[in-house]
Amino acid sequence: MSRQCCIMKAIVLLSVLFPLFFVSCKHTKPAGETEQEKQNTRELHKALRDMQEANEKSFNEDGTISGDNKGIERVIDVAKKMEDSSTEEQAATGKLLRIWMTMMQRDNLEIQNNISLITKGMEYGKIQSAEDIDKLSAMVNEYIKCNNGLTEKIRHGWLSEIRTKAKEENMEDDVILDFVAGLKQGFGKLKPQLLEIRKTDDDLCTAILEQHGVLKKHWGKWQWDEDQGVPSFEEDAAIDAYNAAAQKIQDAADAQAAAQKKVIEIQKTIR
Repeated sequence: MSRQCCIMKAIVLLSVLFPLFFVSCKHTKPAGETEQEKQNTRELHKALRDMQEANEKSFNEDGTISGDNKGIERVIDVAKKMEDSSTEEQAATGKLLRIWMTMMQRDNLEIQNNISLITKGMEYGKIQSAEDIDKLSAMVNEYIKCNNGLTEKIRHGWLSEIRTKAKEENMEDDVILDFVAGLKQGFGKLKPQLLEIRKTDDDLCTAILEQHGVLKKHWGKWQWDEDQGVPSFEEDAAIDAYNAAAQKIQDAADAQAAAQKKVIEIQKTIR
């Protein structure tokens, strides 16, 4: 008698949402500021606020998220307009903001472009051979590489990269340091949760690879149940191992949902 796996609701994958927190851009109103420069400031505040609100609304009831890059693109557009300002301070703020948001856009797109590797890595109903399982594992391992790279950027890389890119554009050290200091203040509050999100992605991938191991070890002793959307195993040891990994997937998804919500709560406090 074959025995079916329990059906676990895996919430895959919350990490599309890239936490984009408000940057405290110090902006004074020097004498002679043009109307266009005042308009740039208003547009920037609105673009940042709209992006934040869109992030907060991106959570779906089932724990998944939805959204796009339009908010980031809008901020970058405003930043470029600010760079053309005749006011030195606004031009510098625009340049630094454009550098920062372009980095965020790049890394956000990298996650979005690689996220399908996880869902494809769980398409067990398409498996026709043991070699197919290896192909699924290769996809998941590719995402792990992407996730590890992003983890390192959160730990060490982003603020250092901003400084490097700003220096390449011949910006003065004190201007760069002021901007980075403002980012660091908000980033410090979010960093533990951002790292937790990356850890839950790693835990999720590890559990999926455990499922792959069960499917491969018991190859020829299970079949796909199309109606239930789960494998049906012949041996109790196999079903127990598979379901244990499924529970880890659910636990990682739940932990990530909690971390994402915490990020939103923190963002509201630094708005």
